[in-house]
Amino acid sequence: MGADRPLVALRVAAPVVVAKVDIGQAPADDMAGAACSKLLVLNATALVHAAYGIEGQKIVLSAALELKDLDLNELEARARDLDMAPPIKSHAP
Repeated sequence: MGADRPLVALRVAAPVVVAKVDIGQAPADDMAGAACSKLLVLNATALVHAAYGIEGQKIVLSAALELKDLDLNELEARARDLDMAPPIKSHAP
């Protein structure tokens, strides 16, 4: 991903490869509802092959690919999808 963007972690969990990016800290309880709503809106309107979510206390962006017939072009395309995802801060509640 770009120089000013977070690193992408890949995890093989057959039958899929999961790509995940830590975006940042999840908001405090008083803002959690608004943040979850915003993440769901972004998932529905701005993302095709990836999704924002909350894992523990972090906001993550993740995508999965089937491992069986995975090739480099598919993996690169998914990395570009993650890189083009709208930043959370520009859509903060």
